[in-house]
Amino acid sequence: MSRISAPIFEGAEEASLLIVGWGSTYGVLHEVTASLNMEGIPVRLMHMQELWPFPGRAVIEEILKVKKWVVIENNYTSQLSSIIKEKTCMQPTGTILKYDGRPFYYDELRDEVRKEIEG
Repeated sequence: MSRISAPIFEGAEEASLLIVGWGSTYGVLHEVTASLNMEGIPVRLMHMQELWPFPGRAVIEEILKVKKWVVIENNYTSQLSSIIKEKTCMQPTGTILKYDGRPFYYDELRDEVRKEIEG
């Protein structure tokens, strides 16, 4: 029997903003999280490696630590938000979505995350 991989957690333990992603977004989310933390802006990253079976306990524990959490993904409907809501009954405070077939770019995503922090 194989074990599922737990989500990856990075960034500031005391952050008030958690950014959540999965799949191919890891690289850019990692860069944005590291960059903002180096600038003194505490941000935390939870990157889902596997969605089934859903790692509900780990997700709930991480979300409860923050004031705001934002799901970032490359699709129109925010499928990850729907899965998290279904499995935890918790709704993200925001989403950052891109669905034009292109990946997130570092500068655009850093700016969007900053807007979430400020707003």
